[in-house]
Amino acid sequence: MRELLFPGRRVWVAPASERATPRTTQFTLALVESPAPSGGAASLVSVNTLIPNRLVAQALRARSLPQFHDYTDIRAEVPHGHSRFDFVLSAGEARCVVEVKSVSLVNGRCGLFPDAVSARATRHVQELAALRQRGARAAVLFVAQRDDIDEIRPAEEIDPAFASAMINAKGAGVDFFGFRCEVSLNGIRFGAPVPVR
Repeated sequence: MRELLFPGRRVWVAPASERATPRTTQFTLALVESPAPSGGAASLVSVNTLIPNRLVAQALRARSLPQFHDYTDIRAEVPHGHSRFDFVLSAGEARCVVEVKSVSLVNGRCGLFPDAVSARATRHVQELAALRQRGARAAVLFVAQRDDIDEIRPAEEIDPAFASAMINAKGAGVDFFGFRCEVSLNGIRFGAPVPVR
């Protein structure tokens, strides 16, 4: 998150929850103010990587994501092969495996994923492609925890292996969906869908 976190940047923190293991700080970084290009209004970026999965879980339970409206059974954190997928959805014999990825990096108005090399994300996409080839539906939901993007792309310059795996997975029939979020000091919620290119 080098483009977000540097001296002088305004941030918001939240008290850390009690844990069995000791922490080095009493607070967790929650929001970062991102100045708008050309002197426009600044926007808030959520940096809590747990939030996208919570937003998706709520939306799936409410059946408010049209891409997955027909699925009635929702299971979270389902192990498969060498991975643990965020959600497995089913309705009768129909099944869909869903992986959620948090997007924080931008270039102009383009959200980029990942913001660092991620062998784990590459493996997830490759395993989703293999599942799709065996007949299961598979999807990746990119959730940009910010409202200042118009599209999402793989960060090929940062992680060419992930970009290649994503292109191959798209060719195998894996679905890719993108959403931006509306972030304020009062909360975060899904905003408009954005294309994944």
